[in-house]
Amino acid sequence: MYARGSAVGGLDHLDSATAVKGTDFWRSYVLRVRTATAPSVVRAFVAMQAAHPLKTDDLRVLAKALTKTWANVVPVIYDDDDARALIDELRREMSPISS
Repeated sequence: MYARGSAVGGLDHLDSATAVKGTDFWRSYVLRVRTATAPSVVRAFVAMQAAHPLKTDDLRVLAKALTKTWANVVPVIYDDDDARALIDELRREMSPISS
């Protein structure tokens, strides 16, 4: 739980850390990749997964696309609005997607 809270930016955002249950999501798609170093992106990613959960295969595709964005952008400096826009854009690019 500490790692999740840290990834979303601390105690102020702890509800984000508990919004998505499941060790696999956190371990595979957040904590073991660079995404964990960008709290606003983690919050947006968690909010998206909590509101409109993706199946594992689709989640894997989105996570790979998110990881690839690090080559062209610096998500660490994104604010919450920019991070939400990034996650929304990556999800739209995956269309058609199974929900």
